[in-house]
Amino acid sequence: MRETDGRLLESLEKIHRCLETEMEKLKDIKAAPADSLREMALETRGLARLLEEVSVSGRLVIEYALELRKRNGQIAVETEAVRQDFCAVRQVRVEEFGILRLTIADLCLTWRDGGYNYLFYPDKVEMRSRDEKSVIKLFFSQPFDQRFLCGQSEVLTCPRVLYLHPEIDGALRDCAGEPE
Repeated sequence: MRETDGRLLESLEKIHRCLETEMEKLKDIKAAPADSLREMALETRGLARLLEEVSVSGRLVIEYALELRKRNGQIAVETEAVRQDFCAVRQVRVEEFGILRLTIADLCLTWRDGGYNYLFYPDKVEMRSRDEKSVIKLFFSQPFDQRFLCGQSEVLTCPRVLYLHPEIDGALRDCAGEPE
């Protein structure tokens, strides 16, 4: 956990409790604003789970997907059975038990963080199941940048990271103040 995670988690929990209280008052209302509040409660709880339940490597992937969504970036997906060209990130979810859900166009990609190891390249992430039977590749329209990577230096010591491209490794070490 990062040193700021405690404060973030505390704020997210307060916001979630407030939303839950207000949603209880609105449970019989079927309207778009009430639905939006329900969606905010789910997103808030998911962000808290990201801090509590997801590995450092999984967190980097999810945080970058959120960053790309904010910057209008795109992600392409490749698995054994599915190929999705570059499309906008529609939704990013963190569910119970480290289940990660990424919706790109009409494709909903779901994986359990604990079941995968990660390989990081400048413009893609390869996620391999621990038994090596399945591989998920995410390609990013915008490569990882120094600004984003500076908050992610704990990835250097994460046992679930099987590979860090030298560019990413160097950027992370620069941010952490470590020699290469």
